[in-house]
Amino acid sequence: MNRLVVQTQPLLRARRTALVLAVLLTISSVSHGWNMFHYPYFENDEGTYMSQAHAVMTTGELAHYTYWYDHAPVGWMQIGVWGVVTAPFSGDGFSMESGRTFMWALHLLSTLLVYGIARKITKDDFPAIIAVLVFSLSPIALTYQRRILLDNIQVFWNLVAFYLILGDRRTLLHFAGSAIAFSMAFLSKETGVFFTPAMLFTIWAGAPKHHRNFAIILWLGVCFVMGISYPLYALLNGELFPYGSALGGAQPHVSLLETLRFQLGRPGGFFLDPTSSFMNTLRGLTAGRDWPSDPFIIGAGIVCMGVVTLLSIGMPKLRPLAAMTLCYAYLYIRGGLVIDFYVVPIIPFFALCIGFAFNLMGQLVQALVPPGNPLRVARFAAVASLVPFAPIYTSPIVYTQDQTTAQQEAVAYIQQNLPRDSFILIDNYAYLDFYGEFENAHYYWKVDGDPEINDIIAGNWCKVDYVLWTPQVDWDAYNHGLEIVRLSLDNSEVMQSFYGDGRHYEVRRVLDGDCRETEVVNVPSAAGDDGEG
Repeated sequence: MNRLVVQTQPLLRARRTALVLAVLLTISSVSHGWNMFHYPYFENDEGTYMSQAHAVMTTGELAHYTYWYDHAPVGWMQIGVWGVVTAPFSGDGFSMESGRTFMWALHLLSTLLVYGIARKITKDDFPAIIAVLVFSLSPIALTYQRRILLDNIQVFWNLVAFYLILGDRRTLLHFAGSAIAFSMAFLSKETGVFFTPAMLFTIWAGAPKHHRNFAIILWLGVCFVMGISYPLYALLNGELFPYGSALGGAQPHVSLLETLRFQLGRPGGFFLDPTSSFMNTLRGLTAGRDWPSDPFIIGAGIVCMGVVTLLSIGMPKLRPLAAMTLCYAYLYIRGGLVIDFYVVPIIPFFALCIGFAFNLMGQLVQALVPPGNPLRVARFAAVASLVPFAPIYTSPIVYTQDQTTAQQEAVAYIQQNLPRDSFILIDNYAYLDFYGEFENAHYYWKVDGDPEINDIIAGNWCKVDYVLWTPQVDWDAYNHGLEIVRLSLDNSEVMQSFYGDGRHYEVRRVLDGDCRETEVVNVPSAAGDDGEG
């Protein structure tokens, strides 16, 4: 009889785990998928990655425009493969919907990984459940995880890499697999390299002593072999060094090192300065008025990160989690530019820290309540402390607002009413929907920044016919020195307006009355910044 009980216990545990995962995945799937095609609005970065994925799969090029090494291409290559594989099932929906479906699939896989990592660290379901719920229900997590961002792809591969090196009985195969996954992460979005010290520490702490050094060398070697492909590609194309340098030659061209210098040099100010990029972004994420904010996951994440870090001094099992969270936190305080969606990669680690902290709270409840009291065995009662934050996690905005229908209506208006040979400045969210139909519908950043596109109109705004106006187009035109875009807007009139929840869009006709008084606008010789993070 006792033998039968022993044999059935693993089966019962497996069934319980399967049931818990089924419930969590259902919650995660519904919360992420409900309204994901309507909220948030389609942003131009999403269009950039979708159009570059399309270029890879259709032309073999890394972008339809001049590729200026804004990011390593592996991220949008994965989007491209997804688009090809799912094309027979995608129907005739708006172009962005395929990419958002890919983000949904990655989120479900990341949910499994968050649960698995929490289980490996704590050997308990409770912190894993809390971590998954925080990861899946946070308003800012939902907002940015729905978007087609390279950061979301990086999150998935980072979690794979971390999961593979956690736990007992790790073999060299686990470390090699982790290195491949980690390489995929930083080749999808370069900021993934900030996790490197934490990954190395986790390997050192968890690898068996007899092959610890070899495990570290193997991991670094695989990462180096995969990572070197990016600069090697630039070198073979003569685009590693900037033109005008000793090794770059005198012929103008884009440059990986020059772009890297530009990206690293974008200032943000000392992070504690009230006017710094970090503080401005922090205020937006925790107290935004026109956008979902989540003071809980940010505030509790920071506090719980501190708790986990302190407790890790005496609890070795927490050290890898503390290291991962602290290493990526350095990205925010280093003094560089901090963009709102930079929060994406740290969200799962904040969620894990919060899960552990609530687990600790539940254990304290058990320890303090006298034996025989129902609360002593009701550790999940600690979840009640989440109730004050429920309004944050039931914000209707992400589930009810429609910010994208107006964008699609603007595209449809152009398709139905404008001449096919028109030169149109567009927000990049619409690029694929015009591709092959409007030969001269171009991303507004490229008209000012890419000589190949600028040459089509000889650098003269008077040859622009129409503008697909969005709030982002307007902001960039007047704040980033986009002269052709600005002059086109200054000399245009509204043909049609389209309104969504909190957003509006316009199709504008450019007037040529003042053309004789203008001069040709000169542009830089490289593709330049196009607003990507």
